[in-house]
Amino acid sequence: MVPKCFGSEAAFRASYTYDLSAYKGGQDELWLEHVIFSSLFGFMVRDFFLHWRRSDPLLTVHHILVCFLMVSVCFLPVPGFRILAFITPVVEIGSSAYCLWCVRGWRTLYVVLMTLSNVLWILGASACTFLPPFSKLQLLLWAVGVSMACGRQLFLARELFGSAS
Repeated sequence: MVPKCFGSEAAFRASYTYDLSAYKGGQDELWLEHVIFSSLFGFMVRDFFLHWRRSDPLLTVHHILVCFLMVSVCFLPVPGFRILAFITPVVEIGSSAYCLWCVRGWRTLYVVLMTLSNVLWILGASACTFLPPFSKLQLLLWAVGVSMACGRQLFLARELFGSAS
């Protein structure tokens, strides 16, 4: 994904401005991007059903919003198809760092990786939204994504300082 997004100035510009329909190679050119988005969608649906009996409205809303973002990117004219595919695993690295903190107690790694993944999420979403001409849909998706990144950072702070419920 790195060469596809950052291999040249033209590749970088395409990564944050092109929507799905702009790629001339069709679906064969974008197989990895589709695997990334569909995998995350599948994980969110799985987790949603695994935890449906838990009374955690925040977790429920999180899963619904991620599914909304994945469906929007894959089926609507959303600029930044490729850069968003690149950022998706980066965001999940932050989530994995949370698991490492819970299981192994690696607090510093959790703070660094979660913060870095949130910053990259906001920067990538902002590049896709504000560098090319944007629509109301794109602005809505940006607001959802940035709100989720900020929420993850707030959760990190609350978790580390003991005021999480």
